[in-house]
Amino acid sequence: MELLKLKFLNKTSGIKVNVKNLNFVKSMMFGIVFSISWTPCIGSFLSSALLMVATHNDMVKGILLMLVYSIGLGIPFVLSVVLIERLKNVFSFIKKHFNVVKRVSGLILVVMGLYMIIF
Repeated sequence: MELLKLKFLNKTSGIKVNVKNLNFVKSMMFGIVFSISWTPCIGSFLSSALLMVATHNDMVKGILLMLVYSIGLGIPFVLSVVLIERLKNVFSFIKKHFNVVKRVSGLILVVMGLYMIIF
């Protein structure tokens, strides 16, 4: 919401990569780096799912739990690939109204945090 401007939270870094000469090895490297960068975000959910599987003595139930977890993780990616052309309008709307979207999203996060603390 930019009520507090903390410069150390707004730092980003990146590497310039030539995307014109893509091949299988470069695609594999991108996937590996992408999965490593997602580990902190998804690790807690994956460990919770694996803990649930480990506590059940039924192998079929464990397989089903991991299958449901994997499907739930993959659905947004599949939908974004299928709907990418239709989502371009949504992205242009977000770009146009980025400040409003940022403030409303921040307000929703604050309200949900307060809700979790209170209830």
